[in-house]
Amino acid sequence: MRVSCGIEREAGTGYSLCEEPAVVLLPDARLLAVMPTVTGRIYYSVSEDAGHNWRSPEALRYADGSDGVQHPKSPWPPRSVGRRLRVLFYHNRDGTAYGGRGAWDNDSRRPLFLAVALYDADARQPLRFGDPQLVCDTHGFGVGPKSRVGLAMYSSLIERDGRRVF
Repeated sequence: MRVSCGIEREAGTGYSLCEEPAVVLLPDARLLAVMPTVTGRIYYSVSEDAGHNWRSPEALRYADGSDGVQHPKSPWPPRSVGRRLRVLFYHNRDGTAYGGRGAWDNDSRRPLFLAVALYDADARQPLRFGDPQLVCDTHGFGVGPKSRVGLAMYSSLIERDGRRVF
């Protein structure tokens, strides 16, 4: 289901939506929901009451007052690593890279970057992200009958028995 979430509209479409939210638990028991949008940026919201109420969505930034994190409308999972670290997999592009036509364009879902975030209890945005690090890229090689170049960029990270698996 797509629901307007108070986020600016994508130019020329009239759409205002966020979808496929992912939620991480913060060390202070607040919840942080992050979601791709049609604006070419990730948005986030914070709940202080176990998800009953949420702040109005805001553009996710590397830190309070810094540049927004660019990402086309593509699913991506933030992950917790230990108590204070969170990692973010994202495309570091707004949807117009490699000839993409905007946040909806599947061809812009590459390459894949990783940013490590530290929890900052005193900041408005409770995660402060480090510089993006390139993880992998399809180099434009398509897969499947439609030769989609972004499908290989779906990622996950889990911890099992003290080891991290990508």
